[in-house]
Amino acid sequence: MSQENLDLVLRLYEAFQSGDQSVIAGGLHPEIQWRSIEDTETRHGHSGVASSVGSWLETWENHDLKVEDCVEAGDQIVVTTRLRGTGRRSGVDVETSYFAVWRLRDGQAVAYREYPSKAEALEAVGLSE
Repeated sequence: MSQENLDLVLRLYEAFQSGDQSVIAGGLHPEIQWRSIEDTETRHGHSGVASSVGSWLETWENHDLKVEDCVEAGDQIVVTTRLRGTGRRSGVDVETSYFAVWRLRDGQAVAYREYPSKAEALEAVGLSE
């Protein structure tokens, strides 16, 4: 796995967790394509990411997102994360996994997409479990 790509993805997760906007802006290409599992369409650019992530954050009273696994596939990395949090409206404690594919180019993330299962994320990059 390209250590630079892995380091970038891990820095981005840390920055999203801490709210470090300078790391986020520097690590995301200005024209990034972003689609979270909750999004109904692909978002574009830094403003699209901010809108998607902002909407997601509004649903949580508190949350903790940890990277559990990374699998390289060329210029892409499949990341499994574990989310623990409490819903803002429901007050219900939640623990679940997220599966995302990051595509990287020239030291920046150019695309991000979440999938409902690890198998689907791996299939999206031409791999299998």
